[in-house]
Amino acid sequence: LLQCRALEADAPANNLRDERIAAVIAINPIASGVFGPEGMSAIQVPTSIVAGTDDIFAPPIPEQVRSFAGLTTPDKYLVVSKPGTHFSFIGAEEEEGVLPVPPELIGPDPKLALPYMQALTTAFFKSYIEKRGEFVAYLSEGYLESIAQKPFAFDLVTSFTPEQIEEAIANSIRKQEAILE
Repeated sequence: LLQCRALEADAPANNLRDERIAAVIAINPIASGVFGPEGMSAIQVPTSIVAGTDDIFAPPIPEQVRSFAGLTTPDKYLVVSKPGTHFSFIGAEEEEGVLPVPPELIGPDPKLALPYMQALTTAFFKSYIEKRGEFVAYLSEGYLESIAQKPFAFDLVTSFTPEQIEEAIANSIRKQEAILE
């Protein structure tokens, strides 16, 4: 719905670059249809995209994986939370929202995911904003595995082959078709 509304808006300027932006973390972005591969390839700052396997509002394959695949910046990270919903890293307190969010859409308690997001954002911004190279080691799947606690597990990748992307898309389509049957 949000992406559909964004597509109706006036076309953005061809160049959205802002020299003040030195690094980007996008949590559950819905950028694939808004920016497309061409727009994503224009991003030239270190970028981390966070996705959740159980996000029904911004499904990871069409939204985050495709967006990640379009990035050409050498410093890029895709972090996938299993299980992760749209609310795992942004929370969904009943008192905060305009509409109540059913607990099954929120998934595991977002407070349990907060330490992961704090660790990732600290390492990412220390590495790329403060230029402290010793923090890059924390931007690894091995580090995420070492701090993992149930119910969350994480995958972190820095690149995909075209074949891997096509396989992920095909698997996603099969899952969606199975749900609809």
